[in-house]
Amino acid sequence: PTPIPPLFLPAIDPPTPTPGPKRAAKTPTTGACTHRILFMRDVTVPDNASMRPGAAFVKTWRLKNAGTCAWSPEYRLVFVGGERMAGPEMQPLGQLVRPGALVDVSVKLTAPEKSGAYTGEWMLESPEGKRFGLGDDGQTPFWVKIVVP
Repeated sequence: PTPIPPLFLPAIDPPTPTPGPKRAAKTPTTGACTHRILFMRDVTVPDNASMRPGAAFVKTWRLKNAGTCAWSPEYRLVFVGGERMAGPEMQPLGQLVRPGALVDVSVKLTAPEKSGAYTGEWMLESPEGKRFGLGDDGQTPFWVKIVVP
């Protein structure tokens, strides 16, 4: 069978592992590794994009695995707050993302019918159920922000 093209882009300069202790980090951990995301950019639907009522769209974030854990295909994108915009509660990442690598994470959404400003918050979740996001402590969600006129 023909392999499915990966959804991640290799890091330009992936970090080289170095022996010895690393500086203390406040990132969530599973076992001996850390989970950390760096937001690189909005690939689609920039913040405050105008959407027609009921319009279907795909939101894509470019994220970097800035932790020491590889994200297996079983890791999930999970909705954590705000307006879900008819998106799934969770969906599998579906690809292996090694530390230092970039990944484009996409979710299918639908703009609400009522006019207003809407924000949906998302995080990643390990197969063990550990949620993580942005920031030094890994607890800040990444988001989609739209305006329905």
